[in-house]
Amino acid sequence: MPTKNLIDAQHYLDTKCEWILNTFMGGVIDDYNTDYGLTGGKALRKPKSFFINTDAVGLGALSSSPLDTLPFVLTRITGVTTTEDNLINDRDLKVLMEINVANATDYGGIDWAAKQTRYLAIAAEQVLEAYLPDQAQDPDGCVIYNTRLVSNNGASVIPLQDQSQHFVVASCVLEVSMRANFLYDATTISPIMPQNPWQAFAFKPPTITLDTDTAVVIGPAAPQSNTPLSITAAVLAGATSIDITAAYPDNSVIYAVNQKTAEKTTATIVAGSASLLLANISITTGDVWTLTIVNADNAVPGAYALEWIVI
Repeated sequence: MPTKNLIDAQHYLDTKCEWILNTFMGGVIDDYNTDYGLTGGKALRKPKSFFINTDAVGLGALSSSPLDTLPFVLTRITGVTTTEDNLINDRDLKVLMEINVANATDYGGIDWAAKQTRYLAIAAEQVLEAYLPDQAQDPDGCVIYNTRLVSNNGASVIPLQDQSQHFVVASCVLEVSMRANFLYDATTISPIMPQNPWQAFAFKPPTITLDTDTAVVIGPAAPQSNTPLSITAAVLAGATSIDITAAYPDNSVIYAVNQKTAEKTTATIVAGSASLLLANISITTGDVWTLTIVNADNAVPGAYALEWIVI
């Protein structure tokens, strides 16, 4: 059973790739040089840096002499296919990861540099293929469970400026099999909320404040955030509405939905405040209210998710 959602699994993959390359690739290169008696200028050089899941590197920003940063390893994901494992708990992902190594050489060493660069790409692929899978007994969950070499490509040589220096790139493609939680949390949108396209505008939705109509402060809620809010059973029993204080213009409309019960209600902001009647939208522990406040001046929405706890 996986323990990570998709965004967490992707972060985990990126982190583990960088850790593996830093930890194990140097040992493979040392073994290669020892096995073939390569020393000095003929020895396979260790990468000076790793760039994980990116497709561009600003060499000029790394050094006043960009060629000094070479060789480096760059990985990027070129495609992902998914298969629902059981439609309830988790899904399988086949991630195609391109592993690129960049190197440089002068005119006289093109052949050897091309071979070295390709060997470095193979070494990077080799350690990722070997060490990416998680141990099945890992209490944190088995996220990555298999790897497979897809292709091993030759080096490309690109002449630079006066052709006295050449840029050399080689790559391999690795398929990574991983598993992440399958998320299913059905939601309801207010059917009377405006369906016209929301406009891009220089309006930053503000933090709102929630109170009861009996003047009990509940707390603030930030836009585009899940905000946990608590209210006592006694206070809830004595209240008839949740009052919203918000820096929106008059006639801005709040579209509120209780995602657990599908109850819906609306309220209009006047003089910076509005009331959501508890007769129309209830609160129990575990309820999630979504508030969409549409700015009356520019139609820009502010979105808030409130996670209720009754104590």
